[in-house]
Amino acid sequence: MIGHHTLRDLDRARTIITVLIRNGFGQILSEMSLPLPLVIKKRITVRGERLSFPERMRRVCAELGPTFVKFGQILSVRSDILPPSYIAELEKLQDEVPPFPFDEVKKIVEQELGGPLDDIFAGFDPAPVAAASMAQVHYAVLADGSKLAVKVQRPGIRSMMQADIEILRYLASLIEERVPRSRAFNPTGLVDEFSRTVNRELDFIGEAQNLIQFGKIIAEDKDTCCPGVFLDLTTPRVLTMERLEGKKFSEIDFDTIDRKKLAHVALRSMIKQVLQDGFFHADPHPGNIFILRDGRLAFLDLGAVGRLTRSARYRLLDLIIALERKDYDEVTRLVLEMGEAAEPVDEEELKRDVMDIIDRYYGLSLKKVNASEGIQRLFELAIGYGIRLPRSYALVGKVLITCENIGRALDPDINLIEEARPYIEEIALRRWMPDEVIGNIFADIRHAARLLKSFPGRASAIMAKVERGRLAIEFKHVGIEKLVRALDRVSSRITAGLIIAALIIGSSYIISLQRGPFLLGHPLLGIIGFVLAAAFAFIILISILRSGGI
Repeated sequence: MIGHHTLRDLDRARTIITVLIRNGFGQILSEMSLPLPLVIKKRITVRGERLSFPERMRRVCAELGPTFVKFGQILSVRSDILPPSYIAELEKLQDEVPPFPFDEVKKIVEQELGGPLDDIFAGFDPAPVAAASMAQVHYAVLADGSKLAVKVQRPGIRSMMQADIEILRYLASLIEERVPRSRAFNPTGLVDEFSRTVNRELDFIGEAQNLIQFGKIIAEDKDTCCPGVFLDLTTPRVLTMERLEGKKFSEIDFDTIDRKKLAHVALRSMIKQVLQDGFFHADPHPGNIFILRDGRLAFLDLGAVGRLTRSARYRLLDLIIALERKDYDEVTRLVLEMGEAAEPVDEEELKRDVMDIIDRYYGLSLKKVNASEGIQRLFELAIGYGIRLPRSYALVGKVLITCENIGRALDPDINLIEEARPYIEEIALRRWMPDEVIGNIFADIRHAARLLKSFPGRASAIMAKVERGRLAIEFKHVGIEKLVRALDRVSSRITAGLIIAALIIGSSYIISLQRGPFLLGHPLLGIIGFVLAAAFAFIILISILRSGGI
């Protein structure tokens, strides 16, 4: 609670509440029953401008400084919880602040790298080339001539942001407790997620690892790159990278470059990151993309990255294919499967809304189709029906919109679906290769085995609670028929998978014994076993294809 904070934190809490009231959020604070007379010691003049609620929210974040600017920027990609009007305003928040003095830079670098600055670097430019709320970047040179970009964390930023986060967490818990309608947005969960994000971005070792992994992913693409990392000169507060010579995307003179080629390179790279690699730059705005002197596209600032599991990539792939085919039923099914519904969903009504979106965004000629915006609108539709989507999907929607807009600024005829087609075909083909299908079957078998192994212990714990009279069961009948059908289908596939595995192992053993009768030089029983295994696998594959996937 605020009462347990230091005097500095109480002063900060007073500042936050003052700014909130001044920008017209007094009613919400009143509903929270905060002891305002104890917190606010002076008269507050409420601003007289007629601003919308989203505009006032953006102004509050801008006034309260780095923590709240960062919080607003993170919320700006959460289209799964905020309406478009809020997203549009929060996107305007700028993360640019005055640089901190070079004396502080020198002190931090020497403390972190364990030696005098002049002994470590042959040259270190005291003027920063970029300054943001968390860090600033300086150019440097090593004795061997290597050109570097050194990112130095702002002094005191960690403690300041942690103090702000604790106050945010306190206010969020009060909002959840005293403003019931806020619980749908999970305020404390948002603050916890923000805290995890900030802690990751304040640890430059994590960003260095992101750069290394990202570099491996794009290594085969001669048209893109990212800075290399000097790990021996990197710590949690200092990140030393290769200096890339070029200009920011936002500063380039497009008359001097091949606009169409650049548009295709940028969009294809992001599509590959999302659909094929499942590891992507989470903030690819024009300020984070460089055009190098040799024409390559360089991705900078990988403090924030997105990750998609294989199953999430497959669902997204299925969604793109279904959208292109204007398959209303399949799109509706995928929207329902991509998240969890708090309450039963009227599928027919959802389907009608899906049809409206598809006809609006995909009923045009291919050159005019805005695929990324259509995907984003589907995600927003799901949220409107109370379907809670994983954060990764919201991040993907935002990233695809940003990249498609960048691409179309360079080449108005570019199309996301056309650029994605090579990856869609490759992934779709690989998805149904025998080794992939068998791998998924064995994954199901391993999962079933783990469940069976843990069942006796869990059953004993439940029985113990029953004996002590401490077992409480709350049963809510919501779509149980669908669950029963799904369980029946899964159990059938697992059983068939076990049979296939047994046939393959047994047949392999028989063939290794080399005992007759023989057919084509191999034991007949072994051949029969392999044929039966193939037949079962074919039947399962047909079942999977008909049901829309594993």
